Amino acid sequence: MEVDFAFLADAAEALNGKIYVLGGAFDTIWASNVPVVYPRMSLVMRLLFSPAEVGRKHKLEINIMDADGKRIAAVGGDLQVGQSPDVPAGWKHGFLTVLNFGNLRFEKLGDYSIEIAANNFSLKPISLRVAQRLQLQAGVKRHPITLSDGRMLKLDSDSSAPLHITQINTDFSVCLDHWALRKISAHGSLSRRLRSRYEITD
Repeated sequence: MEVDFAFLADAAEALNGKIYVLGGAFDTIWASNVPVVYPRMSLVMRLLFSPAEVGRKHKLEINIMDADGKRIAAVGGDLQVGQSPDVPAGWKHGFLTVLNFGNLRFEKLGDYSIEIAANNFSLKPISLRVAQRLQLQAGVKRHPITLSDGRMLKLDSDSSAPLHITQINTDFSVCLDHWALRKISAHGSLSRRLRSRYEITD
């Protein structure tokens, strides 16, 4: 048995050999503080079975672990895939499935993983992190940033909307967080004052 693909989504459904996904392929849960409860998360998977594995019973396990190896959620059971007349001889049999987790509670910021195992062997880990979105003081209206190539960026905010980084003369906009600032830093130099204020490191 092997994992053809696996990813996380806000919601998903497997129907008639297809997967219908809402908010798929994320690897970060943004939180203003912890603990945070994520109301719904779907694990979308396609497993492949060799002809020798078809018709046999397999044990499938899914464990959500924190960075210290503590299990925060688990699901598992026996799985048996039968022979399909639509699969050509010698082909691997595909099995689509969606596993739903409700009200997952993450106690701390940091790295997590979704461990997919079968018959007591690890098949694939999926990385997940819980990160805190950077909040700036209300009333800060605009901060110019000059990159090393001379391009200008500006930070705009008001008291009710989250701060965004907007590159002038383009439609590109990303939320201001450590990832965004690191991305900008990789393309130029942030002022020492701004880097110090938001504790940005290379």
